[in-house]
Amino acid sequence: MLFWTGKGWLVFAIWILAVFFGAGVLVDKWHLNDAAHLSPPIFVFLFAAFVSAATCWPLGRRVNPEKRPIYWRFSREKTIRVGRNTFWLMPIEWWAWIIPATTILSLVIFHLVFITLRAP
Repeated sequence: MLFWTGKGWLVFAIWILAVFFGAGVLVDKWHLNDAAHLSPPIFVFLFAAFVSAATCWPLGRRVNPEKRPIYWRFSREKTIRVGRNTFWLMPIEWWAWIIPATTILSLVIFHLVFITLRAP
């Protein structure tokens, strides 16, 4: 499948759950909506990025084990890669770096375009 193989759908599910949890806890419980100079969605998306990164790395290492040798009867040793679980053709553990990097990059671009370059 183009979007995911195996348990790759967990990357998207973890990120969505982290966004919902961040929106519920950070904004409502910690009253971050009172910060006039910072927007609450920035906190929510940064929180979701780092929570999903901290979750995707160990999850990806667990469900995508390294290559291991298998032995066929009457033949030589063969090496197979077991449990390929990918999201957008990349293993789950790679998303632990991709999600925070794209989040920070998009927030910087958003800040430059809509805040800094805004006409007074």
